[in-house]
Order: sequence, then structure tokens, then C-alpha cells
Amino acid sequence: MAPPAKSVLIPQPPPLSEWNVIQSFDSAGDCQDTKERDQQTSDKEVADLDNGLGPLPGHNEYQARLADRLIRSAQCIATDDPRLSK
Repeated sequence: MAPPAKSVLIPQPPPLSEWNVIQSFDSAGDCQDTKERDQQTSDKEVADLDNGLGPLPGHNEYQARLADRLIRSAQCIATDDPRLSK
């Protein structure tokens, strides 16, 4: 799950009940593995931007940096997590 895109620009994200389901997984391990892989890809893209190289195809710099913040904010949450109903 990830917070709404506009919320990564503010210090306190909204409650989980307002977050967006990005992808579903069969296990917490699968979720964490995907999150780590996505973060590595994003880290490389941001490093390339910082070194004067362009973003990945189909991205602009703003999209790449926003995606990085969303990936860093994402959490693996069980479907029965009580915070989803608050």
C-alpha cells in the first residue's frame, strides 16, 4: 500500500484507510521482496538524475522523484490489519 501521492509532500501521512492498494501478494515476504526491488530500481533512477543522466523511459524528473517518495512511503500491510478500518 502507498499513501495518496499528494500526501508524500506533507510531514504526516493520512491514516492507512485512505491509502491506495498498489499490488496484492500471497505472502508478506513476496511483498517485502518486491518493495526492496522497486526501491533499488528507484534508487538507481534518482542517482542517475543526481548525476545528470535522464530518468527512465516514460518518466520525467518530477515523476521519478515522486515515485521514489511513494516507494519509500509504501508499506506491506495485511488485509486484516485493524488500522485499515480507522
